[in-house]
Amino acid sequence: IDEKVECIPYETFGLIFPEGEFVHSSKFGDCGGVIDQVSGNQGVDQWKKLMESMEPLAQAVAAMPTAAIRADTGVAVTAGEFL
Repeated sequence: IDEKVECIPYETFGLIFPEGEFVHSSKFGDCGGVIDQVSGNQGVDQWKKLMESMEPLAQAVAAMPTAAIRADTGVAVTAGEFL
């Protein structure tokens, strides 16, 4: 339809926890980030372990086109080749 859509990139957004209000950024799980502010070094260590354990899933998601994911039995056909 030859129309332009204005896209506004953002790198942060607000989080409201019982512990307070925080700004989420790419440093979320780093020292000085939100997890460090809320849970300290133990929380940062737990976050890093979680991210390491999620790496295989992240690789699988990156390799599979969104269009291949369906909510019916046809997912075996469309997503199967990527598994």
